[in-house]
Amino acid sequence: MNSKITATQEGFLKQLVEFHKDCCETIDWQQKALKPFQQGQMGPGEAEWAMKLQAYRPAFFEKVLGLHKVKSMYWKHKKGQAGKIDQKLYLEWETNLPFVQQVVNGDLDVWRGVVRDYATFHQNVSIARAYSFHTYDAETVECDIFLHPIDEMIPAKLEYTTKRGHIRYRDFPKTHRIELYESYVYSCLVRVARELFAVLPCETIYLNGLLSTGENHYPVISTIFERQSLKARGTSPSRVIKAQRHFVTHKKRTGFHQINRVYSPCVMNQQVEVGMHE
Repeated sequence: MNSKITATQEGFLKQLVEFHKDCCETIDWQQKALKPFQQGQMGPGEAEWAMKLQAYRPAFFEKVLGLHKVKSMYWKHKKGQAGKIDQKLYLEWETNLPFVQQVVNGDLDVWRGVVRDYATFHQNVSIARAYSFHTYDAETVECDIFLHPIDEMIPAKLEYTTKRGHIRYRDFPKTHRIELYESYVYSCLVRVARELFAVLPCETIYLNGLLSTGENHYPVISTIFERQSLKARGTSPSRVIKAQRHFVTHKKRTGFHQINRVYSPCVMNQQVEVGMHE
């Protein structure tokens, strides 16, 4: 058949499997907790201009023309301006320090605020309907992602143009549609995990993907992400997911199925304690 998918629909379908390629800005909270410089000493900006002034050795003609005085006055002026900027930087650090320390220490309410204010995945309505976030300790978080069902995200019909330029529609092949939805889900989950690692100082994320039928929500995928495992950017989402510890039941002709259990830090910790007492 001499036809091809319209550029608009092709762009939309491509976007569905590329959410993982974007990520919010990474925040180094440990670095933010460090003093920018010792109070009572020169800050980095002022010290830079002080070194220039100290190292300045005017040439003969600069002395003759009096340029050395102009340069010295200019550098002293810049040194004073830099000192004011350094002091402002120090005051900002001092003001923000209590909040930064709460982030580093794993305060639940503060971490929820950080995800809300600095992560961007929840701003894109195509990634998830909603999310539920919990902390277990200063290194471990648990997040439930309420996914859009296949009928909301993957069109049932393909829109294409004929050789004469007419718009026509045909059924989206079932297995291809299910396969595309699987890639969409994996792309969304990897995006969420990367952003949580970007804005929080945690090391482990228990991430669950949920679907719903009416008022009932049920898990279809559960994964444990470790920070080190997500550093590689070029790997496809499906390979990233499959490289982690995960529960999922996905079939080519029927798609995702409800799983009976999920990874949970509380459950995992109970299992470890039971093992120690046996």
